[in-house]
Formats: sequence, C-alpha cells, structure tokens
Amino acid sequence: MAYSEWNVNRIDHLGQSSTLLKDFSDYNMDKLTGLTTHNTYTWSEKEKTEAGSPLFDIVRQGTS
Repeated sequence: MAYSEWNVNRIDHLGQSSTLLKDFSDYNMDKLTGLTTHNTYTWSEKEKTEAGSPLFDIVRQGTS
C-alpha cells in the first residue's frame, strides 16, 4: 500500500490494482478489441497514450 499521489486522503493498493486490471483484461479482451481512446493520456514525462490508440493500451499501462 502507498498514499495516493492523486489524492493524499486515499491509499493505493498497488498489488490489488494490478491483479484487478489483469483479471479485467482477461475477462473483457473480446469487448475491448476494436475500441480506441478519444483523448491523449499523459502518464509521465516519458509515457503517454495517444488519441486513437487501442483502449487495451490503457489497461496494459496499468499492469506494467
């Protein structure tokens, strides 16, 4: 666990979050196929997901 960087009043469950996203992608891969992002999402100075990317790229970003 760690304090959230987004909201200091919350705690992130790092291990559980990764497991949840992995399970989500395993069970919903067929539903995610063909869906794309409409916005560009910046995760850090070096990492971002461009608009028009497969939606699964965001899920993959959360599990890496």
